[in-house]
Amino acid sequence: MTKPGSRLSRSLAFGVATGLTSLPAYDKISTRNRRRIIGWGSLAGAIAAGGAMFAASRRGVDSAGADAVGAAAPASVPAADAPAPSAAQAARPQPALQQQLAATAGLALAGGAATAGALWFSFWADRQAMQFLRKRGVRAPRVWLAGGGAVLGAALEFMDQAKPDDSERNGQVGAPDPTQPPGDAEGAPIFSAS
Repeated sequence: MTKPGSRLSRSLAFGVATGLTSLPAYDKISTRNRRRIIGWGSLAGAIAAGGAMFAASRRGVDSAGADAVGAAAPASVPAADAPAPSAAQAARPQPALQQQLAATAGLALAGGAATAGALWFSFWADRQAMQFLRKRGVRAPRVWLAGGGAVLGAALEFMDQAKPDDSERNGQVGAPDPTQPPGDAEGAPIFSAS
């Protein structure tokens, strides 16, 4: 568990960073430049999501591919004496690798689309908030938006740090027993097979 002082200082630092990112006049960025920001941001999101998926699943494919080569040999021939695959077989990707690449590409597209949507929404919300504050005659609306973002960011970070990790819950009263099947308070299964 983090110390209360460090928790507060981390939350305040996050709030200040959030407020500072709210200060630029995003509503004055031209449509052309907004499209560029969204495009490059979605590319970065796609690369990050695809790279994370590929790195996380690559280890399992390597071991599955090795098992598939050993299993392809006849039972009478030891795996070490199995014939080498032909050039055509070696050039063709394994089915597990094809599935991994398809899943990685799908996640990369989803990550890019989600990033593009989030960036578009943030530009739209910023424009709407600025128009709302200007119609009400608020002086220096950008500063008020930055201050609100700082307070909200610090509060969210502070509350997020209050949640115990799974490693911190072990041994606490009310923590679920990992050896027991999931159920309700009386121990009955949540889903029945009937």
